[in-house]
Amino acid sequence: KFIYDTGFSPKRFFNRILAAKAAEYLSSSDMTIREIADHFQFCNEFYFSRFFKQHLAISPREYRKLNRFSPEKNISADPE
Repeated sequence: KFIYDTGFSPKRFFNRILAAKAAEYLSSSDMTIREIADHFQFCNEFYFSRFFKQHLAISPREYRKLNRFSPEKNISADPE
């Protein structure tokens, strides 16, 4: 039923939301990438960076550079 309603498995749906929220923090907060990784309970910033790039097809550092002063920009949480 969940997949029928959303088009995604629960895990993939949750990961899309998590990636989108992390992107929001990167563009609108002064937190470091390490602090954002800690906030979202990743074991370290390297795993967070890998997760972020897997879901948004861009590294957190590059995302922040491109979106730092324009938090209203929106990026798809699913590059596929």
